[in-house]
Amino acid sequence: IGDLKQRCEVHDLDSPNDYRMLKHLARAGRTYMTPLGPDTDEAMDEFFGLLTKGRGTKPLTLQLRGRKLKVERAARKVDVARFGFDELCGKPLGAEDYLGLASAFHTIFVESVPQLSFNDINRVRRFTTLIDSLY
Repeated sequence: IGDLKQRCEVHDLDSPNDYRMLKHLARAGRTYMTPLGPDTDEAMDEFFGLLTKGRGTKPLTLQLRGRKLKVERAARKVDVARFGFDELCGKPLGAEDYLGLASAFHTIFVESVPQLSFNDINRVRRFTTLIDSLY
C-alpha cells in the first residue's frame, strides 16, 4: 500500500450517496410511476424503503431564510424525503423553498400527482417551479 501511495495519485471516492441503490431504480426503468393506484403506491413504498434502507422517517422543520418548511416524512440520515403533491404544490411555496429542499435532500419522492389543467393554474405553476428547482 505504501509503495502504491508513493507511485500513484490517490483519490478519495467516499460519497454520502450509495450509488448502488440506483440499480434498483434503473431496474424499474422509470423515474415516475403511472397510473395512480394501489400498485403504484406499493412500488413507491418499495423504492422509498430501498433508498432509506428501511429506516423510518421523522418530521423535520427546515429553516429557509426566516421561513419554516415542515417535512413530514424525512429520512435525514440518507437525505431522502417523501411528499404528497398537495404538500408541495397546494401551498404557497416558491422557488426558494424548493431549492432549499433540493439542497437538504438528494432524493425527493412526490406522490399522488394529479392530472392537472389550467383550472389549477397555481398548482401547475408551482409544480413547474418545483421541477425546475429540482433540476
